[in-house]
Parts: sequence; structure tokens; C-alpha cells
Amino acid sequence: MAVILGSLTFSSVHAQEQWKFSVNQYDLRESYIDQQADVLGVPCTSRLKFMCTQDQKGATGYLSMELTIAPYSKIAGFDFEFFEGPDAPVGGKKLLSITLAKAGKQIRFQESLGGWVSAEVEDGFVFGAGTPTKNRNGSMRKIINQMIGGTETIEVAVTDGKKPSRVVSVIFPVANGRECFNALLKGIK
Repeated sequence: MAVILGSLTFSSVHAQEQWKFSVNQYDLRESYIDQQADVLGVPCTSRLKFMCTQDQKGATGYLSMELTIAPYSKIAGFDFEFFEGPDAPVGGKKLLSITLAKAGKQIRFQESLGGWVSAEVEDGFVFGAGTPTKNRNGSMRKIINQMIGGTETIEVAVTDGKKPSRVVSVIFPVANGRECFNALLKGIK
């Protein structure tokens, strides 16, 4: 089942989801994967996307991650409004958990995040976080480096700000995306 995204569509879901990479004329680099996942009991299409912007010298820019879930309006009991907009109540709370799994071991990152109703995905909600590209110790840089280094899966989980027992969570494969992640960081100092 494909979810209509206005003028875009999530890619068809195959038995083996594949990471894709794109770069535009402004050197905005994106690596993303689409897949079906049950989110709090609701069949959803999900997209995990990493983006990298930088200046021509590779010295400034932003490395970010977005999780898009659709159709979010069908997910009962999770307060999406808590995350929505620049003045959202989430303001600086670390309710985003990113867990990388490799050889039976896990590395977890807790991050603050924001959220918004997608302008591209019909009935989609986006959770996003990021750090400056030049920050070698920034969480997004560490996550991408771990993914290049052999991580098998990445789980992105968002805890409801009002009901901590409610968690939106999706696990994505990583192994087939290593070339995409390398291309994402190419030229960054």
C-alpha cells in the first residue's frame, strides 16, 4: 500500500527495504529509507531520512534526521500536538531515543527534538533533530559514523510528553545503506 504525498509518494515497500541517496544543485544531500511498520497498533508508512547541508568549503552546515509517520491521524492516544511547531511544549525535552544495534550490542542516544505536520506527506507527521556538521562530537555525526561502521539496525523512538507509556517507535535496517551514509558525509571537515 502506498501513501499519497501530495505530489510525492513513499516508494513501494519491498521485502528488502533499500536506502536511497540524492543530492540537489545546492549540495543538499539526503539518504532515506521507506518501509511499512505498525506504530502503536496502526499500519503506517514510515520514512527515516538523514540530511546534510554544508558550505562550499565543507565547514558549516547542518546534519539532521527526520522520522515521518503516515497516517498519523489514525494513531490514537499519542499527543502529536505536544511536538508540533516552534513553540511546542516539547521545547528542549529529550524525548527522542535513537538506538543502534550491532553484534548483539546497543548504543543509545537521547535527544531533544521538534515536530511538524508534513507539507509533503498526506496525513504525515515529522519528528526531527540535528546538529551542526562541523561538530565532530555532535550526536548526528556520531550516529552516522556508527552506521557506516557496521550498525545492523537503527530504532527511532519518540516518547509522548504527557503519557510516557506511549511511544512511537520504528526499527530500520542499516546494512544496505553504508554507501549512502558515506556519500552524505563526503567533503565534511
